Amino acid sequence: MNSNVLLFLFLLIPNHAVYISVVEVNHNSETLESFLSVKVFTDDLQNVIRNFNSDFAKASNEEFVNANKKDIIEYFSKHLIFAVNDKLQKMEFVSSVLVSDVYFLNFKFKSKSAWEKLEITADFFTEIFPDQSNVMTIKYAGEKYFARLTKSKPAYFIEF
Repeated sequence: MNSNVLLFLFLLIPNHAVYISVVEVNHNSETLESFLSVKVFTDDLQNVIRNFNSDFAKASNEEFVNANKKDIIEYFSKHLIFAVNDKLQKMEFVSSVLVSDVYFLNFKFKSKSAWEKLEITADFFTEIFPDQSNVMTIKYAGEKYFARLTKSKPAYFIEF
């Protein structure tokens, strides 16, 4: 299913009983930078951060990410992991955007060489939402790859 259709459906669900996120990864082969957009529901992120750090900063949806940026970065560094050519990549938080009841959390990382293999572990939110699905779209060298990661299958591996 096209990621735009998934996103459209994702944004239409008012009180969701389905736990899903969408992660889009775009790799720039000239700069070797990869840009990630993680789309999650506001209440899911807030519940997870509350669970991650009981001392979290209470804030409106508009201010939540800025008020809890340190915890969000630490959380995703443990639950959204990329290894390029067997080397772990350090993600850098770039920005966030709030659209309706969805946060777009934007990250990037720079690999030192072209990708021969990519391993992704995405088990975020599964500790409190056992039915969580993390849908991945990876764009690399003009190709698109898709994966659905869950608590029972949190990793995805590609050889290029």
